[in-house]
Amino acid sequence: MTFYLKIRFYCCFQEGMGSLKIVGNGVYLDGEAYLMDRLVASNIRSRAGRSLTFEAARNLTIHARKSDARVANKLFLGDGKLECEAATFKITSPLGKELFSADQRQVHVGAATLRVSGDGGAVFDGSIQTPLVRAEARHELLLESPTRSVEVTAAEGIALESRAGDIAATCLTELRLTSKEGAIHLNSGNIMLQKLPIVNVTSASSMRTSALVYQMCICGDGKIFMVPPSWECVADARICS
Repeated sequence: MTFYLKIRFYCCFQEGMGSLKIVGNGVYLDGEAYLMDRLVASNIRSRAGRSLTFEAARNLTIHARKSDARVANKLFLGDGKLECEAATFKITSPLGKELFSADQRQVHVGAATLRVSGDGGAVFDGSIQTPLVRAEARHELLLESPTRSVEVTAAEGIALESRAGDIAATCLTELRLTSKEGAIHLNSGNIMLQKLPIVNVTSASSMRTSALVYQMCICGDGKIFMVPPSWECVADARICS
């Protein structure tokens, strides 16, 4: 270990200065040391079984320099903040598995689960890529864009599943389900299409309250409407416009 120290001392012995001793492989310090300027070292370690503590009045800064003496990485511990300046930031488990890494190109989370427990959830300004998005047990999952749009895409398939509750999709204007090459399947024992228009509401108002079954009709543009059970599916100009 190599030390460069600026030390003011009053007594010097052959083996060192008080609690600071010069040994064969470096410098041995027993107790506390107060540094008035920079500390430059290639290796700093404590005795076996003892802890190592760094303490500063205002902040603590650690620099790692390149071969040309330029700062390559910087760690700053100040009043209420911790700053790290590096090209890549990485956190690994004791077994060497990458748990978290970040660079200018991407942020990678290697843990089994990324958990966001704040009341405001997670806010993303750009896109995210993940194979699974789910809520905690007994909690709801909400995907929302207050001012823009939410787009969910996948190369193979998209599955929306609620094992113990409902799934709700709400929009201000139009909700579209589009299949470019396949079909759209509604697989349920009970399918409800509420608030569908009924033709000739005025003349059929008395039948509206008594009829339990209506006929479902489709306009040429795909719009769905209903007619009373005794009527025929005839296009209504107000609906099929």
